[in-house]
Amino acid sequence: MGVRKGKQMMPMKGLLAALLTMLVGCDQVQEIMDNQPKPDVMLGAGIEVQIDDDRTARVFGPDHCETGFGDNDPSNDEPGCTLLTGNDRVQVTLLVDDRKIQETWTVTRDNDRYTIARPNGYLIRTARADN
Repeated sequence: MGVRKGKQMMPMKGLLAALLTMLVGCDQVQEIMDNQPKPDVMLGAGIEVQIDDDRTARVFGPDHCETGFGDNDPSNDEPGCTLLTGNDRVQVTLLVDDRKIQETWTVTRDNDRYTIARPNGYLIRTARADN
């Protein structure tokens, strides 16, 4: 029985070694991913959002929208976006009922989730389809 037990232990040791190697590899992949730059979070130019329970507005900001992924060429970027990344307040222009309204919105980040609030405290959200 002792010989048999030893033969059974060899595959188990090999499996354990392979498992440990994979786990170390996972840590290395995670470290590489953690060190990659995160993309900027922006509101696109003219996006329609809910600004109170009954109204929507199109939103324009002072920032440029990148037109290519990582192209690093600002010459073809489009104006009118609102950059949320790195900002706790953003200036926006709302188009509501053919009027332009200037506001400063508060931006809060919790991990990868962004919350945007109007000066009156209303939380900005995606426009409802029934408006």
